[in-house]
Order: sequence, then C-alpha cells, then structure tokens
Amino acid sequence: MLRGIRQTAMTQNFGISKATPVIGNFSDITKSYTDGDFTLIASSISTGQFTYSSSNPLVATVSGNMVHIVGTGTTTLTADQGFDANYSQASKQATLTVSSVNQSISFGALTAKTYGDATLI
Repeated sequence: MLRGIRQTAMTQNFGISKATPVIGNFSDITKSYTDGDFTLIASSISTGQFTYSSSNPLVATVSGNMVHIVGTGTTTLTADQGFDANYSQASKQATLTVSSVNQSISFGALTAKTYGDATLI
C-alpha cells in the first residue's frame, strides 16, 4: 500500500464469442441428366466437419460428399459446417440444375423392299 492510497484488486469477466466461418467453393451447379456422380468440396477457415444434403431427392441424392443425379429439375444443395473450438456452425446453399439431354436413335442400313415382299423383321 502506498502512503495514503488504498490498493484494491478488481476482477473483470468477459466472454469471447466464436467467429462465424465463411464457406467458399460452393456455388450453383449445372449438370445434364447423363452426367455421372460428382463430389462436393466446400471450404472455410474453420476445422468443423462438413455435411451435405439435397432438398429434392427426385433430382439428386447425397451420400457423404458424393452427389448422384436421379432426374431432371432443380434442387437446393446445402453445405453445413459444424462448430470447432474457435468457430460457430455455418451453412451455405447452392442450386443444382439438371437438364435433360436430346435423345437420338440410329438405325443401320435398311434393305430395299417392294410392296408384296415378305415382312421386314
């Protein structure tokens, strides 16, 4: 204690909130019905684990980070990232549009036939 000055201890409590990560590499996707399975890869500075989902299982299904096209149309793909020690959870959506493809039928060469010939099989 200094002469004439009283010293006292003081305690101050404060909290630090987790930051919200920004999810990148997750934007709208356009595919054709005949395209194969593809991988979703979102990223952020957080180390939280990503999970993915599709809003319309008639267009696409998701298993892990693999997307399987089921039909034509649109679906919303969602990337959810869990929290870690420093970051809260986050979510980002992207639209998957799956278009149909033109169908083509090819025939081999046909032999010439005249009315009255045997049936063409």
